[in-house]
Amino acid sequence: MVREISIVDIDELEALIERYVNHQNEKGITLDSVKKQMTSGIIKKTHQVLMEEDTNGVAQGFLVINLDSDRLPILFANWNFEVERELLDFTFKKLSTTSSHISFESGWPTPWLTDELASYAITLGFVKYGRGYMRLEPIDKDRFSKVSIGEEFEFIPFDESMVEEISRLIFKCVNGTVDQDIWPSIYSTIPKIEQFLIKFLEGSFGIHEPFYSWVLRKKEQNIGACFLMTNENTGFLMHIVIDPGYRQRGLGKALLCYSLHSLLRVTPSVTKIELAVTMSNPAKLLYESLGFRILNESSTFVWKKKVVED
Repeated sequence: MVREISIVDIDELEALIERYVNHQNEKGITLDSVKKQMTSGIIKKTHQVLMEEDTNGVAQGFLVINLDSDRLPILFANWNFEVERELLDFTFKKLSTTSSHISFESGWPTPWLTDELASYAITLGFVKYGRGYMRLEPIDKDRFSKVSIGEEFEFIPFDESMVEEISRLIFKCVNGTVDQDIWPSIYSTIPKIEQFLIKFLEGSFGIHEPFYSWVLRKKEQNIGACFLMTNENTGFLMHIVIDPGYRQRGLGKALLCYSLHSLLRVTPSVTKIELAVTMSNPAKLLYESLGFRILNESSTFVWKKKVVED
């Protein structure tokens, strides 16, 4: 049976959460941290937690729903397909009547769902997108110090005063792309992109210091933007865009190298850079050319309500 749980029920998930944490095996992800996030989401009414239990009332799996985006950040049942399917069926029936978009991961950066569920999701109408988790380590800092662009271009440090204009550039670059399909809560509109960038600058996703992120400009026209952040000794590439009219000129590579060089100068303690990319994204080739290598592969599943045209 699947049911929504309250704060007082979270302890019933401890054994499953412990298995999930052990599977993740990532620094910072602990039993207490996951329980704290669940509790916070329930209190703030931004997240809903579902549990599937057996006839003895013992938890067999759990699923978390982000109510703001209808994204399922965690669906974990210790690789039990029947439990996974029950949780997904319950959630899909609940959300598909009111939502235009539902998405979930096979597990990131290491998959925690069965291949059977992946196949089953496709029968429900989900589209599968391959994703790669990439890392650059060790870092050859000299490689990023040699950046050449034409005299008509310049690099400008990104800050809060530029949020509105850069949001318009990002929307132009992602509109109609896979990124917009996977993260409509971020990229579907210019105001949503603005909200994301403000949170990014505030440090909601990681540490952002001045001169981490840069904009490529030609005269008064914004051509590209690159967004970086850090967490302890790790740097993260959040996003990079180049105006469609200026692609295939090496400008994306120049912008990324310049941004990485600046981040390493500001925070020399960074020893590795990580990013996530859709496998079909041409940017994957850029990252590989700079030495990034795929550590793990995963999948994102996206369901969109079909629009009936008159």
